[in-house]
Amino acid sequence: MKRIILEGTEEQFRNLQRLYNESYSDLPKSRSEYCVDTVWSIADVTKKYNATDEEAMEVLSAAMENAATMDQMWFAIDFHAEEIGLTKIENK
Repeated sequence: MKRIILEGTEEQFRNLQRLYNESYSDLPKSRSEYCVDTVWSIADVTKKYNATDEEAMEVLSAAMENAATMDQMWFAIDFHAEEIGLTKIENK
């Protein structure tokens, strides 16, 4: 699977979403339910390490899929959900 990172204004993303939705071509799915307000970039890696763009993307992918990163995100989700009074759904 290929990953593509896009940058643009809210209007540009709405235009892109509309283009996807109106197209009858076989295009990759566009998903908007993800939270990506804080995004790490290739530049974050290359300004700290001597790496190619491909190497930097490999580092970012590994860091985002790291078990410790996932554990911390779930901890933060639980913390902030409880902080605003949300009730946790018990596993069945």
